[in-house]
Amino acid sequence: MNYRAFPSRLTRRAVAALALLCLAAPSALAAELSAEIRPTDPVLHPGKPALLSVVLNGVEAGKLYTLLPPAEANAPAITWGTLEWNGLASAPTAPGAVPELQLNFTVTAAETGGVELPSLQVRAVHVAESTALIGEAVDLSTAVVVPTKPMNLVVKTDLRPYLNGGAVAAGVLVVLLLGIVAYRKLRPAPQQDVDASLSPAEQAREHVHAARRHRLDGDFYQFYLSLSRAAKALNLEGGIVATRLEARAQEVGYKGVRPTEDEMDGILKDIERALTQRNKDS
Repeated sequence: MNYRAFPSRLTRRAVAALALLCLAAPSALAAELSAEIRPTDPVLHPGKPALLSVVLNGVEAGKLYTLLPPAEANAPAITWGTLEWNGLASAPTAPGAVPELQLNFTVTAAETGGVELPSLQVRAVHVAESTALIGEAVDLSTAVVVPTKPMNLVVKTDLRPYLNGGAVAAGVLVVLLLGIVAYRKLRPAPQQDVDASLSPAEQAREHVHAARRHRLDGDFYQFYLSLSRAAKALNLEGGIVATRLEARAQEVGYKGVRPTEDEMDGILKDIERALTQRNKDS
């Protein structure tokens, strides 16, 4: 078989063009969702909540996503303080650009020093435009886990109250009192822990009591989470009820869904009936 030899100049140009295509192809194929943590202030102060955000990157044009906190099984282990999830927000972008999703959370460090924020296994769910309507459900089975990279944070004593208050003892005292009041107002509500030594029925009863308190406070997200924990303690339908209630909590907390009073009454009575039956059986 005979082969025709191309002019050397043309061959060099063709090879160069092919090389450029090969370099460009991996970058296009590698485009995928990623998440990064953005602190509002790189320095934390002990005992004071600091606002941070998880930002979703790599969203293709024309696609919509909602961003959820890690599943309960993947909750990060924070030994140096606390972490509380606040909610979803959309950061401003350039005209015509894809909106930037931000999942806000606060961390509170107990002491000064260097700490590490571990990888956060947040979940991204692809949704259609109609899903944004109030009352639409989010299919958590399609959630994609998008981990963030661990981040080192510095916790230092906040000297600003002393500097702003001056050297006068009365001024320092006023600043400290104001700081305590502000801290108590900004501090996220602590999660109600249940004694693990209690029986499943007793644990479920404590979670039901917590759900009632959250409902009175208007915190419907925690209301559904508490009922989910109660259903999990009772192992209702092999855990299906707990999973369903956790999904409903995500809709209420991060999709703007407003549950009706009849709905909350119904699910609360269902859990209480199951708890009553468990007590009778035992």
